[in-house]
This record gives sequence, structure tokens and C-alpha cells, in this order.
Amino acid sequence: MLHVPVLDFTEIPEPHVPSGRQDSFELFSADFLEMLGYEIQSRPARGPDLGKDFIARETRSGIGGQTKVSWLVSCKHKARSGKAVGVDDEQNIVERVEGHKCAGFIACYSTLPSSSLSERLGQLRSRFEVQVLDSEKIESQLLRTDEGIIIARRYMPTSTSHWEQEHSKPAKIFSDALVLRCHCCGANLLDPVGGIFIVWRKRDETYDSNEVVDFRWCCKGDCDENLNAQVRASFDFKVRDSWDDVADMCNPTLFIRRVMSWINRVHGGETWADEAFERLRTLIVTLFPYVARPLSASDRAEVQSALKIPGFLGGMGENE
Repeated sequence: MLHVPVLDFTEIPEPHVPSGRQDSFELFSADFLEMLGYEIQSRPARGPDLGKDFIARETRSGIGGQTKVSWLVSCKHKARSGKAVGVDDEQNIVERVEGHKCAGFIACYSTLPSSSLSERLGQLRSRFEVQVLDSEKIESQLLRTDEGIIIARRYMPTSTSHWEQEHSKPAKIFSDALVLRCHCCGANLLDPVGGIFIVWRKRDETYDSNEVVDFRWCCKGDCDENLNAQVRASFDFKVRDSWDDVADMCNPTLFIRRVMSWINRVHGGETWADEAFERLRTLIVTLFPYVARPLSASDRAEVQSALKIPGFLGGMGENE
């Protein structure tokens, strides 16, 4: 499957352009390796580097105790040109590794090594350990953890911001992650987000009662049918139900629209049974971390779709 890059390494300044930030890719590489668990022995610095950008040390634990392994790190930033790192860019690798008394070589590249360089590095694995961290490997590691996203945001803020909007996570508002259990089977409707929530109102002769007698959430399908049948039977079938998707409540605009609708109905005289109202509060609090974020492109599309549906049909459009 073709990998589509997410992070734009061209946001990191070029190393050979005197901008005051020409050492940014080396600093980025050091931060990245620290995130992976390496200890940076000599930080990147300007001036002659004697064949190394910096030294990283790895601590390995085994039966005989801990072993310290030093790695010579070579950083090559060619994202602006898009060119691969070639053999001419990595000369005298053996002399550099052994001269700095290292046991391994780490290549940090913002593009890829050329086929000839890859072949050369493969040959060197018989003499010492070699790791190649190209742009794809670096990206996959960065986007895997919160610490990695912080580093990506520091060096590549624009592309990271775009990715975060499309892959938003619940805001860490509460110390523990909240769950929303299906009232029928007990499944967590937030892993992944799905299911529906249902409001049951007392049905009278006018079919327009302002009395909410029950409020619950469940999975779609069998759980929905079973729960609805159970609640309807408990009120002698003198109730009518309305429902909405839990996922819609995770859209910031739809969330506030729905909450305001409930507030307006209560202000207009609608009453809620105590237990139903407590469940409503639980739903709002549980789903709020999912909306405490900017709108993604898919969220905006859902809002536009909802605006085309009249309010009396559950949408956000004007009633005709």
C-alpha cells in the first residue's frame, strides 16, 4: 500500500542556508532519538563535527547487567530537493564510527537513502550495527505517541496541525477515560464511537407531550430493538421515542446545537424524570472531551449536511 506522507519535513530549515536555524534538523534528530530512549552524549553544535553530528548512547539490559552502546548519528536533510542520500554524502563511515569509538551507526534522513547507499550500509552490518531512520520511519514513530506529536508540532507545526485536526483525540479533561456502556449489552460505545441515544416522551391525545420519561443509549440493531421494546412495555406502550447518533454528539457544532435544543425545550416547559435527567447529564459530560477540539474537514461536511435538514426533522436547518 502506498504511504502518503503526513508530516512535511520541508518545514525544517535547510542545513546549508545561513538562517540562524540551519542546525534544526540535527536538533530534531536528537530530540527524536531521546524520545526513543537514547541518551544524547554530545549535542549537535555548529562547526567541524569530525564526521559525526552527535553521539547517542543506548542502555541495554541483560542477564549479565546493563551494557552501554554508543551510536554515531549522521543527519542528512534533503527534503527541500527531494533527493535521496547518496554514497557521496556518507563517506568514510567505518573510519568515522571507529574513530569516535562507537559500536553502531544511525542514519537520520528526511528523505531516503539511495539504492547504492542502502547496499553499502548493508555490507557494513558485518562490522557493526546499522540503523536507517528515513522520513517514513520517523513519521510513523512520531505520530504514535503524545510525546512524538509534541516534537512534530515543534519542528513541523503546519503539517502537524493539519494532521491533528483530522485525527483528533478526546481532550484529557478528566484523570480517567470515561466510558459509555450500552444499556442493553454493556459494550463501550466509545471504543470505537458508535451507537445511539434515545429519548422517550409520554404520548397523549395530542401526540405532543412535554414529559420525558426515560433516556438511554445503546448499540444499533438488536440492542436498539430490545431496549426500545423493554422501555415501551414498561410504560404500557404510551410513549414515543426519538433517537440520534452518539457520533453526531462528538461533532463540536452538532454537540452544542443539541445541548441548546434540550435547554430550550426545558425552558419551554418540558419536564424530565429524575433518572432520565441524570443520564442526560452523564452523556453530556462523557462526550464533552470529544468536542473540545477544532472542527475537522469531515466534521465541517457533516455540519453542512445537517444544515440542509429542517430542525423539526432533527437537523440544523430552518423550519419551513
